[in-house]
Amino acid sequence: MITRIIRVVLAGLLLGALSIAAATPAGAAGTAKCASTSNLGRICVTPQGSNGHYNAEYWNQTQNSRYVDFNLLARGIGRFGDSGAFTVVAGGYRSYVFAIGRPDACVRLELYDMTGVYGPVITAYTC
Repeated sequence: MITRIIRVVLAGLLLGALSIAAATPAGAAGTAKCASTSNLGRICVTPQGSNGHYNAEYWNQTQNSRYVDFNLLARGIGRFGDSGAFTVVAGGYRSYVFAIGRPDACVRLELYDMTGVYGPVITAYTC
């Protein structure tokens, strides 16, 4: 009886592990590529799976509000803008999802300081 219970429990665990593996798509979210500067803070770009979406993130790690703008450059495809420049308070966070439709694109994220004081921060390519 105990052997049967153990077999049933092990079979249930195995089925659970298989269903978790099946629920994770092959094109799951990729690894974040990040860059930072003491003048503006930290940015990251992360592929969001097989749908061609890329998550852009900005953390203002400075003591002042920053007026900035995201741009995503996709090699061989073009430049993509977000919804326009935005203000992020000191210690604040902002994200934007670029839907470019190409999950295999080599992209880099640029964050522009719209006050013109600092240049863009550019992350490494995602590929």
